[in-house]
Amino acid sequence: SFEKTTFDDLPNKFEAGTPPFVQAYGLSKAIDYLKNIGMKNVYKHNQALLKYAKKRLLELEDDIKIYGDVENKVGIISFALKDSKSAMNIIHPHDIATMLDESDIAIRTGHHCAEPLMSRLNIPATARISFGVYNDFEDIDKFVEKLNEIKNFFKK
Repeated sequence: SFEKTTFDDLPNKFEAGTPPFVQAYGLSKAIDYLKNIGMKNVYKHNQALLKYAKKRLLELEDDIKIYGDVENKVGIISFALKDSKSAMNIIHPHDIATMLDESDIAIRTGHHCAEPLMSRLNIPATARISFGVYNDFEDIDKFVEKLNEIKNFFKK
């Protein structure tokens, strides 16, 4: 109350409010879901999507820069679309994300919590796609189709 506050002993005094029961239950259901699929199957699915995405992205040829070694990743590809007319020599990742969002495709953009490294590598920002058990090859096809549209829009 406003008149008096009584604190519990450590560590309980730092556990104010209602414990996250709903979140804990949701986490347990997510774990059950993944166990049911099997983590080896999740990994295989993820690797298949990653391999397919790399193949499809490389169809953009000289218009895309993929950062890192895709073969040694798990479900994430960072990239930039090149644009010689831009001061950064890339289509800004935020523009890519905004245009993809209009097609219900969500990606991450920016420095990805690694701004000092990105500055050191002289990378202004990247776009990043990631995959989960809920994604399929059609999602990748739609994504690459929209990237082509974005690339062509900025070439005008």
